[in-house]
Amino acid sequence: MLGSRSALLRAAAARPRGFSSMAVAQQPTLLKTLPNQMRVATEATGGETATVGVWIDTGSRYETDATNGVAHFLEHMAFKGTAKRSQTQLEMEVEQMGAHLNAYTSREQTVYYAKVMKSDVPKAVELLSDILLNSTFSPVRARPAAAAGLQTQAHMQFAPAPPRVAQAGFTARAAERAACPCAGRRQPRARGDSA
Repeated sequence: MLGSRSALLRAAAARPRGFSSMAVAQQPTLLKTLPNQMRVATEATGGETATVGVWIDTGSRYETDATNGVAHFLEHMAFKGTAKRSQTQLEMEVEQMGAHLNAYTSREQTVYYAKVMKSDVPKAVELLSDILLNSTFSPVRARPAAAAGLQTQAHMQFAPAPPRVAQAGFTARAAERAACPCAGRRQPRARGDSA
């Protein structure tokens, strides 16, 4: 019986696998710096979709106690309309492309990105450029964005990190700006309060 098992294993190993031809080698990431000092990274994935994004070095690490939460607030405000497009027009344009437009703020960066079909990359670049360069910041639109920030704070309050992660983030690096929450604080800290 042992001999027949090893024969089966040899036969199975000798057969070509149907899925092996589908493997695609990872292409290298190409980095280029434009004349305006913007760094561009591109990767060819072989698919029909693309993700276009802008990573901005502006997260809670770069904020002071007085400005904590501003990057997150501005992230929400960016999608409220531009000089060229109302919020509704912006949403309709993204919807008509079948795209996904989103953003997030971390301790290190704020990222704006669009997932689109490859043929829509120029349109996505134009859309992101318009949002980042021409956003209108209306006081009327600021209230919902501020409310979204408070909602994020509440979520973070009730979904704490595992104790070891929280301890590493807030105890070991308490003196660093990286220990500040991205969404800001609900209330300003009083003097002498710890992070």
